[in-house]
Amino acid sequence: SFDYASLWPTVWMCIMKENKIRRKNIMRIRYVFFLMALFLIAAVQVHATDHRKVTAPELISIIEAKKEPVTLIDVRTPEEYKQGHIPGAISAPLDTIKDLERLPGSGGRVIIYCRSGKRSLTAIGILAGKGITSVEELEGGIVAWKDAGGPLVPLP
Repeated sequence: SFDYASLWPTVWMCIMKENKIRRKNIMRIRYVFFLMALFLIAAVQVHATDHRKVTAPELISIIEAKKEPVTLIDVRTPEEYKQGHIPGAISAPLDTIKDLERLPGSGGRVIIYCRSGKRSLTAIGILAGKGITSVEELEGGIVAWKDAGGPLVPLP
């Protein structure tokens, strides 16, 4: 008679070896996806940071000079916009930027801002992905605008 019990350790070792190979392959696949994600993030960051920046004092003087048309786009939430925004700014929350076919405004400079700069960078990256690259960022966002003494509407 054949002793099936003596086969169990051999069968078990084969199963474990196969599982170990599967785990290694899964780890390799995860690693490749991780590297791809890092590459995409880096590519978006490089693309997003390749834009012009305007400081708050520069923007104040540009607006006061009235030599060229300026379109200001506020990418903060509607609630933040209502609490106070730069006079003449258009509210276009970040989650709606991906739906824009073209930028609002009629020619001139287009300057995007948020609270401190993170969302405006994301918006610029999204727009750059759509081929819209003629935008500038208000460096430091509305926080820098307030610090520079820029007016807000409505006053909080």
